[in-house]
Amino acid sequence: MGILVFGIMSMIMMPFLVGLTKQAVHKCAKCLNDVKQSNLLGLNSLEDKVIAKKVGGVGVILTRRYLLYIVMVIFSFLSIYMFVLVEEKAHEFHLISDLTWDQFRDDCGFTAFSKNPRQAFRNFEMQYFGKQVGWDGYIVRVNLNDEDPMSVSYHTANIMVKMATPDIPEGQ
Repeated sequence: MGILVFGIMSMIMMPFLVGLTKQAVHKCAKCLNDVKQSNLLGLNSLEDKVIAKKVGGVGVILTRRYLLYIVMVIFSFLSIYMFVLVEEKAHEFHLISDLTWDQFRDDCGFTAFSKNPRQAFRNFEMQYFGKQVGWDGYIVRVNLNDEDPMSVSYHTANIMVKMATPDIPEGQ
């Protein structure tokens, strides 16, 4: 989620950040000589000073402004690249596990949760979370999670299923 937000935010903020690096030149109205140079919003740390680095046998000379441009472009591309990687992982094909409904009921169902909630939750986290199962039941309701495009669960749905063997004992 963070990568998505920062990836989109870097693309949205880039024009504004580039604008912050621009310098305003004040000239005399009569003689047109430069009176003062200043950066927008008073950011004096972005003055056009030269930065020189020697890398092996090659010398690199950049101004701070161009160095900032390069860093912003690299950050934007890395953010987009990471977003693409996250999206690819979200659509990977996973094999259906051999976990059964009866095992789930015994490990972390209503009765197991009533006896020891922590152990039931731990069993769920360790054995069932993130795994795909093939259980038989009746679909009662499907809720699509497409209301919020910034949601992590944008490509998912909540499915309410009534299992053939109920988890909650009769009368409760």
